[in-house]
Amino acid sequence: MSTIDENIEKIKKINEYGLSNTELAAYLGVSRQQLNRMAKGERNITEEHLSLLEVLENFYTTDEPLRLLFDYVRVRFATTNVDYILKNIMLINLDIIEPDEWAFYGYTKQYAFGDVVVMFHDDDNDKGTLIELKGKGCRQFEQMLAAQNRTWRDFFMTVVDHGGIMKRIDVAIDDMVGILDIPYFIKKHETEECETIFRKYNTYASSEMKKGEDDEKLMGNTLYIGSKKSELYFCLYEKDYERYLQTGVLPVFHEVKNRFEIRLRNERATKMIEVFLVRGELESVTFDIINRYMSYRTSEDGRKLKDCRLDSRWQIFLGIGRDKLRLTTKPEPVTLERTWKWIKKQVAPTLKGLTIIDELMGTNELAEAIEDADLQPRQTKLITMKLHRIEDVIIDPD
Repeated sequence: MSTIDENIEKIKKINEYGLSNTELAAYLGVSRQQLNRMAKGERNITEEHLSLLEVLENFYTTDEPLRLLFDYVRVRFATTNVDYILKNIMLINLDIIEPDEWAFYGYTKQYAFGDVVVMFHDDDNDKGTLIELKGKGCRQFEQMLAAQNRTWRDFFMTVVDHGGIMKRIDVAIDDMVGILDIPYFIKKHETEECETIFRKYNTYASSEMKKGEDDEKLMGNTLYIGSKKSELYFCLYEKDYERYLQTGVLPVFHEVKNRFEIRLRNERATKMIEVFLVRGELESVTFDIINRYMSYRTSEDGRKLKDCRLDSRWQIFLGIGRDKLRLTTKPEPVTLERTWKWIKKQVAPTLKGLTIIDELMGTNELAEAIEDADLQPRQTKLITMKLHRIEDVIIDPD
């Protein structure tokens, strides 16, 4: 249990990060006078206040409390010459990969190296060729970019030079310390303390009973701001709970606590990339979009919301006292993670049952079936992907 002197010291330490007492009091949800009494030891500092102070301290003492990254990229080219796209834009070596005879969105075939996917249509220029990088695809493509001595900016410049049409771009801001408390901001909408030009918002809570330390029911809150059918909207959600529901690993053990995503399509995606290429950095582009469309404020009696002060937690997120955000890359190798998940869930139980039957019957049918099996092109491709180094996959731009 913290002593009064230790708690007072925590308040004094927060002041060193550039927050005024007015800002700190607003963040804690107390008046200036109450904060002054806390700082003098004349008023108790509650567990809730201590928790908020800990989040704030972590925000200012963590090397990278917020992380900025591309998390979805979909670009179309009005050509069926997929070989040209792969060699000159993706810089991928065609000698080691074979196309799949299927694809999505009406395309007939695709090249896929892990989650880096290029879809194409044999003879439909209206469909052309589509590059799609989802979350893992972005991370895996970043490994390729690093091996090619290229950046995201280099890649997008090449895309634009070759007439690429931006279909969707997602930019994510990962909150590593919990400053973007999703239930807190959901409540801001409920109390009409969000100033926004969007006409609607929606909230969702996904839950699942898991065997945690105390068998509690854990919730993953999600806030959509704007229509999901529009060319631009925001999505805020509890990333640690999402990962918990996916993996069964409790939220406290996940690196990313919350995520703020800007999802852009078509003209909005094109404009964002154009500005990114001109400025050469992503932070100002990202926060210009956020500030253009919304802000959270604290209601004050007798004042219109637009004239009220910005919410303190929101101000900290926007930039009070923190360093500039760099575009982060998290290169990941191509893995068979998705395949192993499928095997563990769908295949392994059946194999285990057949193994038990063989043991009980004194037979060896399962081993013989595996020995006699012919590998299909898809299985051969998995082996090839796993054996090749990243240097084999990419073309050196020089």
